[in-house]
Amino acid sequence: MNMSKTQVMVNQWWDTDNKTEEVFRKAAQLWRDNTCIEFIEDKEEKAEDLLVVIKEHGCWSEVGRQGEWQFLSLGQNCDRIGVAAHEIGHALGFWHTHSRYDRNQFVKVFLKFIEPDERYQFGKETKKTNNNYNLTYDYGSVMHYRATSFITTEALKKGKHTMVSKDLTYMETMGSHIIAFYDLLMMNMYYNCT
Repeated sequence: MNMSKTQVMVNQWWDTDNKTEEVFRKAAQLWRDNTCIEFIEDKEEKAEDLLVVIKEHGCWSEVGRQGEWQFLSLGQNCDRIGVAAHEIGHALGFWHTHSRYDRNQFVKVFLKFIEPDERYQFGKETKKTNNNYNLTYDYGSVMHYRATSFITTEALKKGKHTMVSKDLTYMETMGSHIIAFYDLLMMNMYYNCT
């Protein structure tokens, strides 16, 4: 995609290994190739708006650019491109797709089958906190969890799900590790990419 790079996301590494850095670079390249987001590595910690990639417990990122140092973790079992692309999506401002304010029209969430410490991952945003740019709900978004994400062991043994799509043909679509067309379209709208 040939567009001018107007937004800059500066990143740096703290206590990471070569594999983590390579996975992050590949995931960042996927966003970069199809948006106006540019990723630059800063070895001197001079940028005020700095994305610091760490290898801490779990896969996580703060949502949205913080205007200061911001952390993104690719801990154990997070060193996959799809996971890194998901966390970069958070860092750039995306909530989970299954947290959209209109999600109940598309999925049913079963909090009782979700590990108690992870239920917050399934909270629902409001129209004020989550602009969907009038785009359709995308079960195949890189920002959407699988139907069994964070399920309790007991519920999994019983064949339950943490989330079920209202249209059952999308059950296997949820939890994609590929940045979807609507992810890119929404990111380009969010950052006014031309």
